[in-house]
Amino acid sequence: MSAADDDRGGRGGLVFFGTLAASVTHELNNALSIIDQAGGLLGDLSAGATEGRTIDPRRVETVHERIDRQVRKGVEILNRLNRFAHSIDEPAARFDLVAETVNLLGLTRRFAELRQVRLELAPCAEEILVAGDAFALQQALFACLRTALDGAGEGDRIDVRPRRDGDQAVVAVSSPAAPPPEEGEPRLAEAARLMASLGGSCRVRSAAAGGAEFELRIPAAAGSGP
Repeated sequence: MSAADDDRGGRGGLVFFGTLAASVTHELNNALSIIDQAGGLLGDLSAGATEGRTIDPRRVETVHERIDRQVRKGVEILNRLNRFAHSIDEPAARFDLVAETVNLLGLTRRFAELRQVRLELAPCAEEILVAGDAFALQQALFACLRTALDGAGEGDRIDVRPRRDGDQAVVAVSSPAAPPPEEGEPRLAEAARLMASLGGSCRVRSAAAGGAEFELRIPAAAGSGP
């Protein structure tokens, strides 16, 4: 059994999966609660109409828009979770690093919002194909994101930049401040171990004003990019 295979069945992978799944269920519960409240309001309006009260069409439209917005939000969340869940299907597959990064950030935004921190994704128009374990790579990226959040404060911004560098596929995470060593070092050590199992690396650099940059590198697959 390879190190990557062991990671997929190990506690670290289960904790990662469970952490994201728990966050998603909170978001879905919030969306369903809003839909339930809006449905109750529509019921009240309908009951009033049967008693001869006039219904304001603008109010009905507002409630409808609220329901529609939450339904679309719920579908988006479920689609992201479905894509993430399927990333564990195959430990050695070709996948688009940019698409997986975008999807993971969508699942991670709630963690940033709770801290009132902005997650910003730098645009990358090209597809960057890599071969390997998409689940392990996302686990490493999530470790970097959580470490960056540990060092961020209210109003800070964390930049995430997927890009191609020669024959390497890269995702860089910029943190506004270095996290406490007791919190950051174990996560980054786990990210480094996961990336090594993929033939890649996790590098940490000091940045301006006491910040840090975490960089994940993995060989790009043939046929990727220009």
